[in-house]
Amino acid sequence: MLLDSGADMSVLPLFVTKRLNLQVTKQYQICDFNGNTHVLSAFHAAIQLEGRKYIGVYLAQDDMSGIVGRDLLNEFRLILDGPKLVWEISH
Repeated sequence: MLLDSGADMSVLPLFVTKRLNLQVTKQYQICDFNGNTHVLSAFHAAIQLEGRKYIGVYLAQDDMSGIVGRDLLNEFRLILDGPKLVWEISH
């Protein structure tokens, strides 16, 4: 999963939603960083991240990696230390 502070919603890989047999709840039109629009399916799911469970609606895209967006990142304190090439996450 990629951490993306510019993404409003988190995005699951589509193959995960299929493997878990999740049902589409809605379609969303989104705009990417280049201004291109896409339609993504939304799914109701439970995600475990850093030992906590988050139940909500998440988008899915046909990609091998997902995106952790602001809907989940806002629950954490993140420290990025570029010079040391390390990052830290806490509640």
